[in-house]
Amino acid sequence: MSLTRSKRIAASILLFILSYPVFLVIWIQVKPFYGALLVRATSEITALVKNAQIKEIKNEKEKTTVSFVLKAYTLKGWKRLEVNVSFFVSTYTFNVPLTLALILGLFPMVSFEKKKILEAGAILILVHMVFVFSMEGRQIYYASVKSGIQPRSEFAHFFWDFLWSFSVYMLIRFEPFLIAIYLYLRSPRSGFKLLSR
Repeated sequence: MSLTRSKRIAASILLFILSYPVFLVIWIQVKPFYGALLVRATSEITALVKNAQIKEIKNEKEKTTVSFVLKAYTLKGWKRLEVNVSFFVSTYTFNVPLTLALILGLFPMVSFEKKKILEAGAILILVHMVFVFSMEGRQIYYASVKSGIQPRSEFAHFFWDFLWSFSVYMLIRFEPFLIAIYLYLRSPRSGFKLLSR
C-alpha cells in the first residue's frame, strides 16, 4: 500500500534529520581526500587556461596550496611569476552533508533512477570545481597584471570578479537546494516533463 502524502512528508523529514549527522561524521573523514583530488584536477584545467605550470601542490589536513608559475616575455625581457593559491576544504564543501541528507530525504517523495543520482553528484563536483577554478584564475590574473606580465583588461577583470563572486555567494551557498530542486524536477512525480524525461 502506497504511503499517503502526509506520511511521505513525515518520512522525508525523519530521513533528513537522522541522516544528516551520519553524513556529517562520514564527510569529516572523507573531505581531506576529496579536497586534495578536486583541487589537483581543477588546477590542471586552470594551468591550461592561464598558460601556467603547476610547480607544487601541498596538501595538509584541511588546507591545499597550489603554486603556479607563469613565464612571459615583456618589454623588460623575460619575467617569471609564482602565484600561490590556498584553499581550506571546508570553505567550499561545508554544504555537502546537508546536500546528501536532502537527497536522501527526497526518496519518499520522488522516484529516482541511478542515472539521476549520478547527475546530482556530477553537479555537486562541478560546483566545487567552479569555485576552485574561479579563485585560482582570479588570483593569477591579478598577480599577472600587478607584475606587468599581462595588461589590465576590463573584460578579464569583470569576468574573473563575476565568476568568483557568483561561485562564492550563489553556487556554494545554495548548492543543496539547487541539487534538491534539480532532482525533484527530474522525477516523473514532479510533472515537469522537460527535465523528467
